[in-house]
Amino acid sequence: MKKIFLSLMVLFLVSCVNKSTYDEVVFQNSNLMEENNRLKSDNQALREINKKLKEEKNDLILNPSKVQEKRYEIAKRIDTSDAWKRFLRHYPNYFYKSDIERRIIQLEVNEIMGNSNTGKMPSFEKNYSSSFSSSSSNSMVNITNDTGCELTVRYSGKDVKKIVIPIGESINVSLKSGSYNITASACGSNYAGTEYLDGSYSSKFYIQRTYGRY
Repeated sequence: MKKIFLSLMVLFLVSCVNKSTYDEVVFQNSNLMEENNRLKSDNQALREINKKLKEEKNDLILNPSKVQEKRYEIAKRIDTSDAWKRFLRHYPNYFYKSDIERRIIQLEVNEIMGNSNTGKMPSFEKNYSSSFSSSSSNSMVNITNDTGCELTVRYSGKDVKKIVIPIGESINVSLKSGSYNITASACGSNYAGTEYLDGSYSSKFYIQRTYGRY
């Protein structure tokens, strides 16, 4: 009787172990099936993404104007002088080129004025004997370049202009009267200042070098 009981116990334990093993296998198979379904879903999503990218690529190849639009949006989002210059290098005949060139000058002025290495520009000298009065809607600035280098002067205000003056030459610049941010670049140095223009002015740019004593 004792042997029969022990045999039954062994059979019971074996049955429990087999059932436990079976349940574990079923559980693992269930996890594997779920993982397999997730992989199938991910693969399907990747195929759809690749298909969409391929369609967009083909669309851009067949529609160059869309490439231009995308590059325009990128330049607009970055909105720096370099970003807009890159855009115009790709599209030199862009319909709104003049507007972009105007924006480039404004950004160059802002960038130069915001640079800690930029020097201070002295005020312009007003010509009170000129026919331009303070009530005039336009102002005139005579600029002389005595820097020994090519001089670039930028105005950002009611008018937006960029003037390049060769060495030793003078030029008259007509601007709408009003407040301006002004920058000058020559010989690798930048200078900036603000000016309210309401008449006739003259400005002579030169580089003053200071030499140490030995």
